[in-house]
Amino acid sequence: MLLLGPGIEFDAQDPNATPLTIKLAQILAGNLSGPEVPAGQDDLAHVAQIFQRQNDRIALEMVVEDFYREYAGQATSIHRQLAALPFRFCIDITHGGFLATALRAAGKSPVQDFYWFRKERTGSLVDITPAQLFVYNLFGSLDEPDSLLLTENDLLDFLVHVAKNTPPLPRNLISGFSDPNISFLFLGFGFRHWYLRVLLHVLKAHGDRKNFSLVLEDNDFFAHPDQPRTVLFYHEQHRIQFRFASWQAFADELSQRFGAAVPGRVAAPEPETGRDDAPTAFLCHCSEDAEVVAEFSSKLRALGVRTWLDRQNLRGGDRWHQVLHKAIHEWVDYFVVLETPAMLARTESYYYQEIRAALERERGFRQGIKFIFPAQLVPCRRLDELLHLQRTDLTMPNGLEQLAAAILEDWARRHESRHA
Repeated sequence: MLLLGPGIEFDAQDPNATPLTIKLAQILAGNLSGPEVPAGQDDLAHVAQIFQRQNDRIALEMVVEDFYREYAGQATSIHRQLAALPFRFCIDITHGGFLATALRAAGKSPVQDFYWFRKERTGSLVDITPAQLFVYNLFGSLDEPDSLLLTENDLLDFLVHVAKNTPPLPRNLISGFSDPNISFLFLGFGFRHWYLRVLLHVLKAHGDRKNFSLVLEDNDFFAHPDQPRTVLFYHEQHRIQFRFASWQAFADELSQRFGAAVPGRVAAPEPETGRDDAPTAFLCHCSEDAEVVAEFSSKLRALGVRTWLDRQNLRGGDRWHQVLHKAIHEWVDYFVVLETPAMLARTESYYYQEIRAALERERGFRQGIKFIFPAQLVPCRRLDELLHLQRTDLTMPNGLEQLAAAILEDWARRHESRHA
Protein backbone atom coordinates (compact mmCIF):
# COMPACT_ATOMS: atom_id res chain seq x y z
CA MET A 1 0.00 0.00 0.00
CA LEU A 2 1.46 3.35 -1.08
CA LEU A 3 1.01 6.32 1.27
CA LEU A 4 2.03 9.81 0.15
CA GLY A 5 2.49 12.67 2.59
CA PRO A 6 2.97 16.42 2.23
CA GLY A 7 6.76 16.20 2.04
CA ILE A 8 6.58 14.52 -1.37
CA GLU A 9 4.55 17.28 -3.05
CA PHE A 10 6.58 20.26 -4.26
CA ASP A 11 6.95 22.49 -7.29
CA ALA A 12 8.85 20.53 -9.96
CA GLN A 13 10.67 23.78 -10.88
CA ASP A 14 11.80 24.47 -7.30
CA PRO A 15 15.49 23.51 -6.90
CA ASN A 16 15.01 23.31 -3.11
CA ALA A 17 11.97 20.99 -3.41
CA THR A 18 10.21 22.93 -0.64
CA PRO A 19 6.96 21.11 0.24
CA LEU A 20 3.87 22.99 -0.89
CA THR A 21 2.45 22.86 2.65
CA ILE A 22 5.42 24.90 3.89
CA LYS A 23 4.98 27.45 1.11
CA LEU A 24 1.28 27.71 1.92
CA ALA A 25 2.02 28.13 5.63
CA GLN A 26 4.40 30.99 4.82
CA ILE A 27 1.78 32.71 2.67
CA LEU A 28 -0.82 32.44 5.43
CA ALA A 29 1.66 33.68 8.05
CA GLY A 30 2.38 36.69 5.87
CA ASN A 31 -1.28 37.67 6.16
CA LEU A 32 -1.41 37.49 9.96
CA SER A 33 -1.31 40.47 12.27
CA GLY A 34 -0.55 41.11 15.91
CA PRO A 35 1.43 39.08 18.44
CA GLU A 36 -0.02 35.77 17.22
CA VAL A 37 2.30 35.61 14.21
CA PRO A 38 4.22 32.32 14.70
CA ALA A 39 7.99 32.35 14.84
CA GLY A 40 8.19 29.16 12.78
CA GLN A 41 6.11 29.55 9.63
CA ASP A 42 6.27 25.99 8.30
CA ASP A 43 3.62 24.37 10.53
CA LEU A 44 0.56 24.64 8.30
CA ALA A 45 -1.97 23.42 10.88
CA HIS A 46 -0.80 25.95 13.48
CA VAL A 47 -0.62 28.88 11.07
CA ALA A 48 -3.98 28.00 9.51
CA GLN A 49 -5.53 27.85 12.98
CA ILE A 50 -4.47 31.44 13.69
CA PHE A 51 -5.44 32.64 10.22
CA GLN A 52 -8.94 31.20 10.58
CA ARG A 53 -9.33 32.80 14.01
CA GLN A 54 -8.30 36.22 12.65
CA ASN A 55 -10.48 35.86 9.54
CA ASP A 56 -12.92 32.98 8.97
CA ARG A 57 -13.10 29.54 7.36
CA ILE A 58 -14.22 30.82 3.97
CA ALA A 59 -11.26 33.21 3.78
CA LEU A 60 -8.89 30.36 4.67
CA GLU A 61 -10.36 28.07 2.02
CA MET A 62 -10.10 30.78 -0.64
CA VAL A 63 -6.39 31.31 0.06
CA VAL A 64 -5.81 27.55 -0.07
CA GLU A 65 -7.71 27.17 -3.35
CA ASP A 66 -5.89 30.14 -4.86
CA PHE A 67 -2.55 28.66 -3.81
CA TYR A 68 -3.12 25.17 -5.24
CA ARG A 69 -4.64 26.55 -8.45
CA GLU A 70 -1.09 27.45 -9.52
CA TYR A 71 -0.05 23.79 -9.36
CA ALA A 72 -3.08 22.25 -11.05
CA GLY A 73 -2.06 19.54 -13.51
CA GLN A 74 1.50 19.29 -12.20
CA ALA A 75 3.36 16.14 -11.22
CA THR A 76 6.99 15.58 -10.26
CA SER A 77 9.21 12.92 -11.80
CA ILE A 78 8.86 11.00 -8.51
CA HIS A 79 5.09 10.83 -8.95
CA ARG A 80 5.53 9.72 -12.57
CA GLN A 81 7.88 6.91 -11.53
CA LEU A 82 5.45 5.75 -8.86
CA ALA A 83 2.53 5.95 -11.29
CA ALA A 84 4.23 3.40 -13.54
CA LEU A 85 4.40 0.82 -10.73
CA PRO A 86 1.60 -1.69 -9.96
CA PHE A 87 0.25 -0.19 -6.75
CA ARG A 88 -3.43 -1.03 -6.32
CA PHE A 89 -4.20 1.07 -3.25
CA CYS A 90 -2.77 4.56 -2.67
CA ILE A 91 -3.57 6.81 0.27
CA ASP A 92 -2.75 10.44 -0.41
CA ILE A 93 -2.85 13.09 2.32
CA THR A 94 -1.66 15.86 0.00
CA HIS A 95 -4.00 18.36 -1.67
CA GLY A 96 -2.36 19.07 -5.03
CA GLY A 97 -3.44 15.87 -6.77
CA PHE A 98 0.01 15.18 -8.26
CA LEU A 99 -0.36 11.40 -8.04
CA ALA A 100 -3.72 11.33 -9.83
CA THR A 101 -2.28 13.57 -12.56
CA ALA A 102 0.70 11.23 -13.03
CA LEU A 103 -1.53 8.15 -13.10
CA ARG A 104 -3.76 9.60 -15.81
CA ALA A 105 -0.70 10.65 -17.82
CA ALA A 106 0.53 7.05 -17.58
CA GLY A 107 -2.70 5.84 -19.17
CA LYS A 108 -4.33 4.64 -15.97
CA SER A 109 -7.83 5.44 -14.75
CA PRO A 110 -7.79 5.47 -10.95
CA VAL A 111 -10.94 5.30 -8.87
CA GLN A 112 -10.75 8.37 -6.61
CA ASP A 113 -12.55 9.23 -3.42
CA PHE A 114 -11.96 11.25 -0.27
CA TYR A 115 -12.90 11.36 3.39
CA TRP A 116 -15.07 14.21 4.67
CA PHE A 117 -14.94 14.02 8.43
CA ARG A 118 -17.60 16.72 8.83
CA LYS A 119 -20.38 14.81 7.09
CA GLU A 120 -21.33 11.42 5.70
CA ARG A 121 -21.43 11.24 1.93
CA THR A 122 -24.17 8.83 0.95
CA GLY A 123 -23.02 6.23 -1.55
CA SER A 124 -19.54 7.69 -2.00
CA LEU A 125 -17.33 5.30 -0.02
CA VAL A 126 -17.94 2.33 -2.28
CA ASP A 127 -15.83 -0.79 -2.24
CA ILE A 128 -13.84 -1.62 -5.36
CA THR A 129 -12.52 -4.83 -6.82
CA PRO A 130 -8.89 -5.89 -6.23
CA ALA A 131 -8.14 -5.29 -9.90
CA GLN A 132 -8.99 -1.58 -9.69
CA LEU A 133 -6.55 1.16 -8.77
CA PHE A 134 -7.90 3.16 -5.83
CA VAL A 135 -6.55 6.58 -4.78
CA TYR A 136 -8.03 7.77 -1.50
CA ASN A 137 -7.54 11.33 -0.21
CA LEU A 138 -7.70 10.78 3.53
CA PHE A 139 -7.33 14.46 4.46
CA GLY A 140 -10.12 15.73 2.22
CA SER A 141 -10.28 17.14 -1.28
CA LEU A 142 -10.14 20.54 -2.95
CA ASP A 143 -13.36 19.56 -4.72
CA GLU A 144 -15.06 20.13 -1.34
CA PRO A 145 -12.91 22.71 0.51
CA ASP A 146 -14.84 22.21 3.74
CA SER A 147 -13.56 18.61 3.82
CA LEU A 148 -9.88 19.67 3.96
CA LEU A 149 -7.81 19.15 7.10
CA LEU A 150 -6.16 22.55 7.47
CA THR A 151 -6.18 23.65 11.11
CA GLU A 152 -5.20 22.03 14.40
CA ASN A 153 -8.87 21.77 15.32
CA ASP A 154 -9.53 20.01 12.02
CA LEU A 155 -6.93 17.38 12.91
CA LEU A 156 -8.42 16.80 16.35
CA ASP A 157 -11.97 16.52 15.00
CA PHE A 158 -10.75 14.23 12.23
CA LEU A 159 -9.12 11.81 14.69
CA VAL A 160 -12.28 11.72 16.82
CA HIS A 161 -14.47 10.92 13.82
CA VAL A 162 -12.08 8.26 12.50
CA ALA A 163 -11.91 6.63 15.94
CA LYS A 164 -15.72 6.55 16.12
CA ASN A 165 -15.94 5.47 12.47
CA THR A 166 -18.53 8.20 11.91
CA PRO A 167 -18.61 8.77 9.03
CA PRO A 168 -17.19 5.35 8.16
CA LEU A 169 -14.02 4.86 6.19
CA PRO A 170 -14.07 2.49 3.19
CA ARG A 171 -14.04 -1.13 4.32
CA ASN A 172 -11.16 -1.99 2.01
CA LEU A 173 -9.04 0.76 3.59
CA ILE A 174 -9.66 -0.49 7.12
CA SER A 175 -9.08 -4.13 6.15
CA GLY A 176 -5.90 -3.16 4.31
CA PHE A 177 -4.40 -1.51 7.38
CA SER A 178 -5.27 -4.44 9.63
CA ASP A 179 -4.15 -7.15 7.17
CA PRO A 180 -0.82 -8.59 8.48
CA ASN A 181 0.14 -9.60 4.93
CA ILE A 182 0.18 -6.04 3.61
CA SER A 183 3.26 -3.82 3.79
CA PHE A 184 3.21 -0.03 3.62
CA LEU A 185 5.46 2.38 1.76
CA PHE A 186 5.34 5.84 3.36
CA LEU A 187 6.93 8.71 1.41
CA GLY A 188 7.22 12.14 3.02
CA PHE A 189 4.44 11.34 5.46
CA GLY A 190 5.81 13.42 8.35
CA PHE A 191 6.25 10.87 11.13
CA ARG A 192 7.49 13.55 13.51
CA HIS A 193 3.87 14.70 13.91
CA TRP A 194 2.08 13.31 16.96
CA TYR A 195 -1.24 12.65 15.27
CA LEU A 196 0.16 9.85 13.09
CA ARG A 197 0.65 7.66 16.18
CA VAL A 198 -3.03 8.06 17.00
CA LEU A 199 -4.13 7.53 13.39
CA LEU A 200 -2.15 4.32 12.85
CA HIS A 201 -3.34 2.99 16.20
CA VAL A 202 -6.98 3.69 15.38
CA LEU A 203 -6.60 2.05 11.95
CA LYS A 204 -5.07 -1.02 13.64
CA ALA A 205 -1.88 -0.75 11.59
CA HIS A 206 0.04 -2.70 14.24
CA GLY A 207 0.38 -6.21 15.61
CA ASP A 208 2.15 -9.20 14.09
CA ARG A 209 2.84 -8.02 10.56
CA LYS A 210 4.60 -10.62 8.45
CA ASN A 211 6.80 -8.09 6.63
CA PHE A 212 8.41 -4.80 7.49
CA SER A 213 7.00 -1.55 6.13
CA LEU A 214 9.27 1.23 4.91
CA VAL A 215 9.36 4.97 5.60
CA LEU A 216 11.42 7.54 3.70
CA GLU A 217 11.63 10.89 5.46
CA ASP A 218 13.53 14.14 4.89
CA ASN A 219 16.55 15.73 6.56
CA ASP A 220 14.46 17.51 9.18
CA PHE A 221 13.12 14.23 10.51
CA PHE A 222 16.52 12.64 10.99
CA ALA A 223 17.97 15.82 12.48
CA HIS A 224 15.19 16.13 15.07
CA PRO A 225 16.26 15.30 18.65
CA ASP A 226 13.25 12.99 19.11
CA GLN A 227 14.12 10.95 16.02
CA PRO A 228 15.65 7.92 17.86
CA ARG A 229 12.60 7.55 20.12
CA THR A 230 10.20 7.94 17.20
CA VAL A 231 12.02 5.31 15.16
CA LEU A 232 12.07 2.91 18.11
CA PHE A 233 8.34 3.37 18.76
CA TYR A 234 7.25 2.64 15.19
CA HIS A 235 9.72 -0.21 14.84
CA GLU A 236 8.36 -1.98 17.92
CA GLN A 237 4.67 -1.18 17.49
CA HIS A 238 4.26 -1.33 13.70
CA ARG A 239 7.33 -3.11 12.30
CA ILE A 240 8.25 0.03 10.36
CA GLN A 241 11.80 0.71 9.20
CA PHE A 242 13.07 4.22 8.49
CA ARG A 243 15.51 5.09 5.72
CA PHE A 244 17.31 8.30 4.90
CA ALA A 245 17.56 8.40 1.10
CA SER A 246 16.72 10.55 -1.89
CA TRP A 247 13.07 10.04 -2.82
CA GLN A 248 13.96 10.47 -6.49
CA ALA A 249 16.81 7.92 -6.33
CA PHE A 250 14.53 5.51 -4.47
CA ALA A 251 11.74 5.89 -7.04
CA ASP A 252 14.24 5.39 -9.88
CA GLU A 253 15.66 2.22 -8.36
CA LEU A 254 12.21 0.86 -7.48
CA SER A 255 11.12 1.39 -11.07
CA GLN A 256 14.27 -0.23 -12.45
CA ARG A 257 13.95 -3.27 -10.20
CA PHE A 258 10.32 -3.72 -11.12
CA GLY A 259 11.19 -3.47 -14.81
CA ALA A 260 13.89 -6.11 -14.39
CA ALA A 261 11.56 -8.42 -12.47
CA VAL A 262 8.78 -8.38 -15.06
CA PRO A 263 9.91 -9.87 -18.40
CA GLY A 264 8.67 -8.02 -21.45
CA ARG A 265 7.37 -5.08 -19.45
CA VAL A 266 7.01 -1.95 -21.53
CA ALA A 267 7.88 1.26 -19.72
CA ALA A 268 5.01 3.62 -19.11
CA PRO A 269 5.01 6.56 -21.53
CA GLU A 270 6.21 9.93 -20.31
CA PRO A 271 3.30 12.32 -19.75
CA GLU A 272 2.60 15.12 -22.14
CA THR A 273 3.56 17.94 -19.83
CA GLY A 274 3.60 20.68 -22.42
CA ARG A 275 5.33 24.01 -21.87
CA ASP A 276 6.28 25.08 -18.38
CA ASP A 277 4.47 28.40 -18.98
CA ALA A 278 1.39 26.86 -20.55
CA PRO A 279 -1.75 29.05 -20.39
CA THR A 280 -4.79 28.04 -18.36
CA ALA A 281 -8.26 28.08 -19.90
CA PHE A 282 -11.51 28.24 -17.93
CA LEU A 283 -13.99 25.76 -19.45
CA CYS A 284 -17.46 27.23 -19.17
CA HIS A 285 -20.03 24.48 -19.70
CA CYS A 286 -23.39 23.06 -18.73
CA SER A 287 -23.47 20.42 -15.98
CA GLU A 288 -25.33 17.99 -18.26
CA ASP A 289 -22.25 17.95 -20.50
CA ALA A 290 -19.77 17.23 -17.68
CA GLU A 291 -18.67 13.82 -18.98
CA VAL A 292 -17.86 14.93 -22.52
CA VAL A 293 -16.28 18.14 -21.20
CA ALA A 294 -13.94 16.09 -18.96
CA GLU A 295 -12.77 14.17 -22.03
CA PHE A 296 -12.34 17.41 -23.97
CA SER A 297 -10.35 18.88 -21.07
CA SER A 298 -7.92 15.95 -21.10
CA LYS A 299 -7.34 16.30 -24.84
CA LEU A 300 -6.80 20.06 -24.60
CA ARG A 301 -4.20 19.58 -21.86
CA ALA A 302 -2.38 17.09 -24.08
CA LEU A 303 -2.12 19.86 -26.69
CA GLY A 304 -0.40 22.22 -24.24
CA VAL A 305 -3.29 24.18 -22.68
CA ARG A 306 -4.03 23.72 -18.99
CA THR A 307 -7.70 23.72 -18.04
CA TRP A 308 -9.80 24.96 -15.12
CA LEU A 309 -13.16 23.31 -14.60
CA ASP A 310 -15.64 25.01 -12.32
CA ARG A 311 -16.78 22.62 -9.60
CA GLN A 312 -20.35 21.89 -8.59
CA ASN A 313 -19.73 22.98 -4.99
CA LEU A 314 -18.91 26.49 -6.20
CA ARG A 315 -21.94 26.93 -8.43
CA GLY A 316 -24.61 27.63 -5.88
CA GLY A 317 -25.09 30.10 -3.06
CA ASP A 318 -22.83 32.81 -1.78
CA ARG A 319 -19.63 30.81 -2.08
CA TRP A 320 -19.62 30.76 -5.86
CA HIS A 321 -20.27 34.50 -6.02
CA GLN A 322 -17.25 35.09 -3.78
CA VAL A 323 -14.93 32.95 -5.90
CA LEU A 324 -16.29 33.72 -9.38
CA HIS A 325 -14.61 37.07 -9.85
CA LYS A 326 -11.24 35.84 -8.58
CA ALA A 327 -11.31 32.67 -10.69
CA ILE A 328 -12.08 34.38 -14.00
CA HIS A 329 -10.13 37.59 -13.39
CA GLU A 330 -7.00 36.12 -11.77
CA TRP A 331 -6.70 32.34 -11.97
CA VAL A 332 -7.04 31.79 -15.72
CA ASP A 333 -5.62 33.22 -18.93
CA TYR A 334 -8.47 32.31 -21.30
CA PHE A 335 -12.18 31.60 -21.18
CA VAL A 336 -13.61 28.84 -23.41
CA VAL A 337 -17.40 28.57 -23.73
CA LEU A 338 -18.44 25.05 -24.75
CA GLU A 339 -21.79 25.60 -26.43
CA THR A 340 -24.26 22.70 -26.61
CA PRO A 341 -28.05 22.36 -26.97
CA ALA A 342 -28.26 21.72 -23.20
CA MET A 343 -26.54 25.05 -22.53
CA LEU A 344 -28.80 27.00 -24.86
CA ALA A 345 -31.93 25.34 -23.48
CA ARG A 346 -31.62 27.23 -20.19
CA THR A 347 -32.74 30.81 -19.76
CA GLU A 348 -31.16 31.10 -16.32
CA SER A 349 -27.97 29.43 -15.07
CA TYR A 350 -24.66 29.95 -13.28
CA TYR A 351 -22.72 29.93 -16.58
CA TYR A 352 -24.41 33.14 -17.69
CA GLN A 353 -22.81 34.75 -14.64
CA GLU A 354 -19.48 33.28 -15.70
CA ILE A 355 -19.88 34.66 -19.23
CA ARG A 356 -20.75 38.13 -17.92
CA ALA A 357 -17.65 38.09 -15.72
CA ALA A 358 -15.53 37.02 -18.72
CA LEU A 359 -16.96 39.78 -20.91
CA GLU A 360 -16.11 42.26 -18.17
CA ARG A 361 -12.49 41.10 -18.10
CA GLU A 362 -12.30 41.05 -21.90
CA ARG A 363 -12.85 44.81 -21.96
CA GLY A 364 -9.54 45.24 -20.12
CA PHE A 365 -7.41 43.73 -22.91
CA ARG A 366 -5.89 45.85 -25.65
CA GLN A 367 -7.00 45.52 -29.27
CA GLY A 368 -5.91 42.28 -30.93
CA ILE A 369 -5.51 40.23 -27.73
CA LYS A 370 -8.04 37.44 -27.28
CA PHE A 371 -9.58 36.14 -24.08
CA ILE A 372 -12.95 34.50 -24.83
CA PHE A 373 -13.14 31.56 -27.23
CA PRO A 374 -16.66 30.30 -28.04
CA ALA A 375 -16.60 26.68 -29.23
CA GLN A 376 -19.36 24.43 -30.56
CA LEU A 377 -19.02 21.14 -28.67
CA VAL A 378 -22.26 19.70 -30.09
CA PRO A 379 -24.11 21.14 -33.11
CA CYS A 380 -26.31 24.01 -31.92
CA ARG A 381 -27.12 27.64 -32.56
CA ARG A 382 -24.95 30.38 -31.05
CA LEU A 383 -25.30 32.21 -27.74
CA ASP A 384 -26.49 35.76 -28.39
CA GLU A 385 -23.95 37.13 -25.87
CA LEU A 386 -21.02 35.84 -27.96
CA LEU A 387 -22.15 36.58 -31.52
CA HIS A 388 -19.40 39.21 -31.90
CA LEU A 389 -16.71 36.53 -31.47
CA GLN A 390 -15.57 33.88 -33.92
CA ARG A 391 -16.60 30.37 -32.88
CA THR A 392 -14.54 27.20 -33.27
CA ASP A 393 -16.38 24.11 -34.47
CA LEU A 394 -15.16 21.21 -32.33
CA THR A 395 -17.29 18.75 -34.28
CA MET A 396 -14.87 19.10 -37.21
CA PRO A 397 -11.97 16.60 -37.42
CA ASN A 398 -9.33 19.22 -36.57
CA GLY A 399 -11.52 21.52 -34.48
CA LEU A 400 -9.75 20.80 -31.17
CA GLU A 401 -6.33 21.37 -32.72
CA GLN A 402 -7.53 24.67 -34.20
CA LEU A 403 -8.74 25.87 -30.79
CA ALA A 404 -5.49 24.90 -29.04
CA ALA A 405 -3.44 26.55 -31.78
CA ALA A 406 -5.46 29.78 -31.54
CA ILE A 407 -4.98 29.94 -27.77
CA LEU A 408 -1.25 29.20 -27.95
CA GLU A 409 -0.78 31.70 -30.77
CA ASP A 410 -2.40 34.44 -28.72
CA TRP A 411 -0.38 33.35 -25.66
CA ALA A 412 2.85 33.74 -27.66
CA ARG A 413 1.68 37.18 -28.84
CA ARG A 414 1.15 38.25 -25.21
CA HIS A 415 4.67 37.13 -24.31
CA GLU A 416 6.15 38.99 -27.26
CA SER A 417 4.36 42.15 -26.15
CA ARG A 418 5.73 41.85 -22.61
CA HIS A 419 9.30 41.45 -23.79
CA ALA A 420 9.17 43.98 -26.63
